[in-house]
Amino acid sequence: METREMERNISRLASNRDNRYEEGILGIWNRYTVGIAGERFLRHIKDEGKIYGSRCPKCKALYLPARMFCEMCFTEIPDENWEEVGLSGKLYSFSVVYRDINEKLLDKPVVVGIVEFGSPTARLVHFLGEVEPNKLKIGAKFEAVLKDRSERKGSILDIKYFRPVAR
Repeated sequence: METREMERNISRLASNRDNRYEEGILGIWNRYTVGIAGERFLRHIKDEGKIYGSRCPKCKALYLPARMFCEMCFTEIPDENWEEVGLSGKLYSFSVVYRDINEKLLDKPVVVGIVEFGSPTARLVHFLGEVEPNKLKIGAKFEAVLKDRSERKGSILDIKYFRPVAR
């Protein structure tokens, strides 16, 4: 659709009750970026095999993934307030997925969990591996399993999954 035609169509809408839809392919392309803090967070995993969070200097909230600004008090978090949180945390929640995005039954269920690193603001959502879904317990300790250093690309998937810590 030409830009002028789109402008004419938009200008005809006098209220949200006049909305309609158009079928077809929209030529919209974009690129998602993780931002400065996200890039640094992922680089620590890739280069060092370590997970870092950022701690607010004012209210002491710990963030994972790390952030540049505190979401509680809006204070800027300087570089010196980044800290290693380790590779293990406790299972906060989980879900067992039996179907793919197209509702096709999976050969093997996928388990996704939220692992908390000592604070409600320091949680990662990721795959859980080496687990039997019916034996999962909230509060159980889990540790990150990283890809080999040569295979890491600076992605959250450099963490293959979290597995239970043997007691």
